[in-house]
Amino acid sequence: GVQVTKRMRPNQRWGLVSVAMAAVAEGVSLTEVSARAYNVMIDRSYFALEKWVASRQIPSVSGKTNRWTFDDPVVVANEGERFSHAKWHGVLEAHVDGAGRVDYRGMAADARFEGYLKELAEADASRLAPLEQLALHLNAYNALCCSVIVRNEMPASILDLSTKEVAVWDAPAGELCGEAVSLTHIEHEP
Repeated sequence: GVQVTKRMRPNQRWGLVSVAMAAVAEGVSLTEVSARAYNVMIDRSYFALEKWVASRQIPSVSGKTNRWTFDDPVVVANEGERFSHAKWHGVLEAHVDGAGRVDYRGMAADARFEGYLKELAEADASRLAPLEQLALHLNAYNALCCSVIVRNEMPASILDLSTKEVAVWDAPAGELCGEAVSLTHIEHEP
């Protein structure tokens, strides 16, 4: 079983204690209490490891040129067309719960999701106001990230889609404004 030790941080000990107390209150066996506590430790360790790996794989933006600032009058001017993100908003409302968990299977089956991806592919960013372009790129990044996950049968982590040859961030993610793009391209190119 899992032992609560002094080497664990206080928040880890209390997390395990609360899991054990809840399990005992439910009347489950000590074996099941140990299994639940172990799963909590593994989940937290996996999350910490995934966060550490992602922090080293996600490209840095320091030193990049052509970055927008919100004190630039050209950026905040609202001249240009607007792009509707209504389908994407509807998809998120329907398939993301209050805790931020995504129902990727539901998203994949939602016709609005494919419709939104098609709209992203056909968009013309050059006709949009700067803040509309920013909204387009932010939403495109998130939608195409979800698309990558859906197309790859919902891996445990998006990082599992990286190969020795190419990181998931640099692999083709979909189409934006008539151009095949990677997530890195959306994030770093103007």
